[in-house]
Amino acid sequence: MVITHSRSQGNACLIRCDGCLMEITSILWLQCSICHIDICPLCFSQKVQISTHTYDHPYRVGRSLPFEADFPGWPMLEEILFVDGLILHGIGNWQEISRAIGRKTEESIQEHFLEVFSLQDSRKLEGLPSETLQSNPLSREISGYMPLRGDFELEYENDAETTVKELSFSKTDTQLEKEMKDALLDSYRLVLLKRRLFRHLVLEQGLLSAKKLMDTEKGLCSGGKSLFLRVKPLLKILSKKEFIQLLSGLFLEMLLRKKIKALHSPRAEGSTRKADLPPAKRQNASFQEDDNPNFHLSANEHSLCKALSVPYHAYTALKETVVLNQLTPENERRPITRTVQGLDEQKLSILIDFFMHNGWIDPGKAAPSLLYPEH
Repeated sequence: MVITHSRSQGNACLIRCDGCLMEITSILWLQCSICHIDICPLCFSQKVQISTHTYDHPYRVGRSLPFEADFPGWPMLEEILFVDGLILHGIGNWQEISRAIGRKTEESIQEHFLEVFSLQDSRKLEGLPSETLQSNPLSREISGYMPLRGDFELEYENDAETTVKELSFSKTDTQLEKEMKDALLDSYRLVLLKRRLFRHLVLEQGLLSAKKLMDTEKGLCSGGKSLFLRVKPLLKILSKKEFIQLLSGLFLEMLLRKKIKALHSPRAEGSTRKADLPPAKRQNASFQEDDNPNFHLSANEHSLCKALSVPYHAYTALKETVVLNQLTPENERRPITRTVQGLDEQKLSILIDFFMHNGWIDPGKAAPSLLYPEH
């Protein structure tokens, strides 16, 4: 079979006779069952012999292949050329296969290959190129860890093996000697357990990159640094996710305590006038002093704000006001509608129900009493 491409037909594939090179794409032709050559009816009637082919060979009738097989946009002829291209040029040589088919690009051929064989495109999973690992214990980036060996330069109690390397048991050992050797083995077993705990702590908690950790700690605010140093020992017993959740919760609690203290200090001096209260400072709930006001909001809170078209800063202000109202005596509470502007009563009721459902305010108090407290 001779395959050519027609520029006038969009670089489509054309089948030509092996004898006279006449186009036989849209007509019937005959194919030799032995030589597998294709000839037109005219060459067959003239008993044309080509190379090793003779006219007395058995034949079978071929027909045009304009119909699509299983995939739209891929005629059967192009499917055959696609399979032949994979066999001749190899998987991944999309450029040569594209030249063989004609009107298919390299990208479309690769996508068709993934679709035919039900494979996943690995290009989406490659991501950014990673840096080459250096198995050097003196590297500051990996803190004495050699990733290519999966080992540390210095282990926990690195000389612990010297006490047991020449230890041996014999039948002539006295009871005291046996107990002493057992004690040495028990102490070495504890060292191995501590090494295992140390490796788990360093590898699982992501503590290998010393420079990255130092940069992260430098980005913390002063209160965040002190809080981080106090809860740092809990890394031994908490997972990375649990530690971040705990740290974020404690930091948010610290911010609320500071705000409550700032609000109560003028009242402790006997002042109840609004002019005597300190100006409200914009508290950032981000642990690293990020400018994103919705850093600490959960997924449910994000969805609720989007559903009600409530700005994140308005939601945060309402949430803080409701929590502070719970800690304020009833005779000193201010109506929430006066504190938060721009929200109608229906949205406020939905948000307060959400707060009660999450346990942030007392469920025993009705929503109207929070909206309009009695004086």
